[in-house]
Amino acid sequence: MYNSVIEVVHIMDKYYKYVGKKIREARNEHKYTQQYVADMLGIGRSIYSQYERGACSISMKMWLRIAAFLEMDAYKIMEEASKFEKNNS
Repeated sequence: MYNSVIEVVHIMDKYYKYVGKKIREARNEHKYTQQYVADMLGIGRSIYSQYERGACSISMKMWLRIAAFLEMDAYKIMEEASKFEKNNS
């Protein structure tokens, strides 16, 4: 399926960046600051910023909390993001 670990890392990087972009778009639509969202979620602004940049993975629990707070369809976005795996397998 995958030729190397590097391919998997590349796919996951695209996945996290796509999800992060969607989080940022939703936050901007609400006109919230990163600090406000982070405070409401009980996390630091730095880690929240990493989520938006796709610089790190998000636990399922945190992803669902972010999606609920920003009124996002978490499952639809995950489905859209999964196209990276399908297009690269």
